[in-house]
Order: sequence, then structure tokens, then C-alpha cells
Amino acid sequence: LHLGAGSADINLLLEALLAGKFQIVAERPYLPVYSLVCAQRIELPEVTDLFTTRDTLSALRNWVLSLSFPVRINICRSAEEIIENLVDTQPHAGLLPAGVAKTLGHHLIQGGIEPVANHLRRCVTVSGKPTGTPAKGMKTSVLCSFAAGNGALYQVLGVLHEAKCRLLGVQMFPFQGKAWQDLFLIDFEGPAEAKALAGLIDRIAAQAQLFHSLGTYPVLK
Repeated sequence: LHLGAGSADINLLLEALLAGKFQIVAERPYLPVYSLVCAQRIELPEVTDLFTTRDTLSALRNWVLSLSFPVRINICRSAEEIIENLVDTQPHAGLLPAGVAKTLGHHLIQGGIEPVANHLRRCVTVSGKPTGTPAKGMKTSVLCSFAAGNGALYQVLGVLHEAKCRLLGVQMFPFQGKAWQDLFLIDFEGPAEAKALAGLIDRIAAQAQLFHSLGTYPVLK
């Protein structure tokens, strides 16, 4: 699963994680590959409209800028919306992950389109059965929601600093129509000793309105 703000159905994944249905058991960074496809059999210069997501456009900015013909860029909210616009009556093309594009049966205009190296994705493996025990260098992730205006996130970061933990990242995901407005995904390298890590997680949980530990897991190369 791609765990990132630009991934499809990220809110559904986060809700499942928050509900305690899954925990992260491993993480591996990867560089995705994209394909340009069309419902018509056309060549690249014949494309009039290009459909993509904002995240993909950012990743493939150099490729898009290299196009030597005029094309209209249309930003979609998801891969599903891109696919809906690929009709056989218009020279519309979609930039999609290669695996998704392959399932459509559309004409492949160009494949093997790679983003710049700094657009590595965070791919996680989740399981209903947590595995492994804490060890040096492993990552711990927690999902939190905080009451508005009480400075709880700042206090959590202070707890991690006090425990001499290495903060690896903080991501915010906005929600609508929920008991919480924002979810924060906090990643850190915690103590290697299980009891010390459990105590640290309890201190973080005490600051949160909603809280769920996603587990401690290795980051594979």
C-alpha cells in the first residue's frame, strides 16, 4: 500500500488503521513507473488533453515540460477520474501508474515514464497480526487527532525530543464529516527496549484526542 497524501483512497486506509484493523509490519521505498495511455490508437503529438493527478504531475514535471507540442493539462482527483475521461471519441490521454494502465486494455502511447529520484514513494505492508519486536533502527508510527488550539502536537514533539528519539516525519491528513478534523501520522525511531517504547507511546497517547499505534517495523532497502 502506498501511504502518502497523494495516494488513492488514503483516507479509507487511515480510517482502517485508526480502527485497529491493521498494523504496519514493514516499509519499503520505491520509485513508481508510469504509462501514458489512450482509448484511441494515436501517437503522442496527437494528444490534445492530458489527464493526471496533481501528485503525478509533480513527480513527472520534467517529462511534461519536455513535450514539444501544445496540450491541455487536466488535474483529476484520482486514477478513477482519469480513467473516466479516456473516451474513444476524443484524443485524450491519461498518465497512470504502469500497473493500473496495463489493466485497462487501452492503447499504450508511451511506457516506462519515471519520475525524478526524489519522488520515492512510501510503500507499507500491513497485517491484522502485528509481528516483530522493537530493535535499534526500526520505525514506530502513530496516528493521532488533537483538540483544536491546545498545542498538543507541540507537546508530543517535545516528548519525543525529551526521550532523545529521532523524529522521522509528521504528515497531516484533513478529514470532513468526522469526529476529528485532521489526522496526524507521526513517525519516529524509538527506544529499542519494549518497555521503554511502550511507556513513550503511552505519553504520546495521553496528549491525543484519538490515538492508535501502527506498530514498530523495519524499513527495507
